[in-house]
Amino acid sequence: MKKNKKKFKIGLIGYGQWGKKVYRNLLKYKQFNIQIFSKNGKKPAKKISTLSYLIDFDLIYLATTEKINSTYSSYLINENINVISEKPVFMNIDKYKYLKKKKIKTLFKVNYIYAIYNKFIKINKIINKTKIKKIFLFFSSTTKKNKFQTCKQEWLPHIFSLVDYYNLLKIKKCIIRKKLKNYHLKIICKNNTQINCIYGNNFDKKIRYQKIYLHNKKIIKINDNQVIINNSIKKFKRTPLEVLFDETKKILSNKKNFNNDLQKTLIYNKYINQLKL
Repeated sequence: MKKNKKKFKIGLIGYGQWGKKVYRNLLKYKQFNIQIFSKNGKKPAKKISTLSYLIDFDLIYLATTEKINSTYSSYLINENINVISEKPVFMNIDKYKYLKKKKIKTLFKVNYIYAIYNKFIKINKIINKTKIKKIFLFFSSTTKKNKFQTCKQEWLPHIFSLVDYYNLLKIKKCIIRKKLKNYHLKIICKNNTQINCIYGNNFDKKIRYQKIYLHNKKIIKINDNQVIINNSIKKFKRTPLEVLFDETKKILSNKKNFNNDLQKTLIYNKYINQLKL
């Protein structure tokens, strides 16, 4: 006789375009009982009357503004409630520096979705200790919300999480410029590896990819759920959000191996906050 699988109470805060996508993916997991919360409380969402209402949940997913992501994350961390937050979060590193010394006993994960997927498809194993010569990152959106601060908070957390994934977070210099209405960022690492990034929300097409040039002349391109290595293509069935929730389900079930993204988030934000046009 099969044992009944435990159900987990999941709270989703934020039901905009991205929140709806998160909700559709959460619904794929029978172990998740989901309650949606939004600012206006329009069905199927509810309004939150007080933060203390959230302490009965197994996990809270935050898909809102930087201010709400940060305020709620801070509260939930202190209450030992598992949290997954969208970026941006904790951009005001001085305000939240007290969390540096806090011993977190629960899950605090930021959805650095590209770095998470890199780990899933084992890009570092493909690189296999070969020295990286240079990296090119391209992130485009068509929303036209292209102010410097907006794009900075939307794309730079992803970029610095990828720099960290490739073990290149020891940075010598960052140079940012605006060209043709979008943003060009050059990162020069202390080992002289160069990372060139183009990002922004003023493009005609939505395109996101990573291109890694290795010293052995191998070129790795990561585009959505496929990896291209010297023109050889390998596709993966799991989507980035499915990978995130597969891992979350395992962590909640085992009650161990909790991920704490707090320290790395504060480090990324320190670099991000220093960038000015």
